[in-house]
Amino acid sequence: MAGRQIDRKEKDLTDEQIGTVSKLFAQTLEAHADSVQTYRDTIRGCIQSVTVQQNKHQIGGLVTNILDLLTWLREKKVAVRDLKPDNLLVAGDQNRYPQFLDSFKNYTVGLIDVETAVDYAGAADSEILQPILGGTPSYATPSHLYTNGALDHFFNDCKRILYMQDWYAAVGMIYEVIVGQRLFNQTGKLIVGIKNMTIKPDVAYEDQFELFIKTSRMFWHSARKELTSKMEVKENLLRQVNVYVPDETRALLGQDLRKEVQILSGRIKKLVASQSVIKGEKNCQGLIRASRAKISQLKEKWRNNLKAGQGTENQKQVVRVLHNLEKLKTGAEQKIRLNKLVSQPKLTLSAYDLLVHLFDMVQDAMYRQEWGEPEAASVVGIGDDNEGTTIESTV
Repeated sequence: MAGRQIDRKEKDLTDEQIGTVSKLFAQTLEAHADSVQTYRDTIRGCIQSVTVQQNKHQIGGLVTNILDLLTWLREKKVAVRDLKPDNLLVAGDQNRYPQFLDSFKNYTVGLIDVETAVDYAGAADSEILQPILGGTPSYATPSHLYTNGALDHFFNDCKRILYMQDWYAAVGMIYEVIVGQRLFNQTGKLIVGIKNMTIKPDVAYEDQFELFIKTSRMFWHSARKELTSKMEVKENLLRQVNVYVPDETRALLGQDLRKEVQILSGRIKKLVASQSVIKGEKNCQGLIRASRAKISQLKEKWRNNLKAGQGTENQKQVVRVLHNLEKLKTGAEQKIRLNKLVSQPKLTLSAYDLLVHLFDMVQDAMYRQEWGEPEAASVVGIGDDNEGTTIESTV
């Protein structure tokens, strides 16, 4: 059942008997392959759950130190851009190993590879030294494959995108520390496909922008789907691990959340100003100030009129405006609630909740709503094994 061969030195068995028994086992396992796989998955899950339960304090401490490393990098204005477990080391008193793992305060997590890193301290976006383009597929985003100038064009804040690349990688690393498996396997393969699309010599410079939007829609659809499905399966395991969030990390998370609220508020005002179906200054200001719940009520009222056959094209446009406003208001209110949460001193979150919050933060920074809803991929990665490979494209 474990898949191991019978030892040729097995007591009281001849080579011929061992061959016969091995063949019989192989035939039996093949005939009941589904049952065997179910059994193996059950045993593996039980062992994993027991292991995490027994070591959840140490695992939580390791995740805390990963957060501390990310915070330190942010304070130093450095983005590594190729964070992954292979590039990390644990630094503690060797004479006290493994005892020092009992407390996150007794050790730190350091780096061993900074080839793709960039220092963005004290520089305007246009002056940041261009780092090597690329990253390790399972921990990279489409932004890893585009120049600083392109990132500034899309987001008007190249620095923020650079350090968010490390936070995206951290989502994958934290999941892997607890579960022992890669999180973004399929999405990593998609990154390889995206990379092959972006380096084609016949793609005009202006077309790169449209390509970025297209591939971003595919990428974030895949990443969200993979995160949601895998975390649903491992939810009980992830909720066993509680993570202390350092004060410095809380401060940085709060800073990003407040920035995102400002961005969403600006988009709400821009949406109201750009539409022409809801008229009057008073009505427009009311839309800007209204809560998500109020916008939802208005949308349903207008939608019910459409269902009753009373709607005009103008009213359909009103529903679309209210729908887009509802999404923006939902995002803003979620960020406000989360900001209140991270403002709490001595904050501890389950690994499950932490991963959800971090992923949302990164996607909100790297994906703009006006690009449309993320969509299923129409391009696949090339190659069967990309997990340990760093994809690079020097500019």
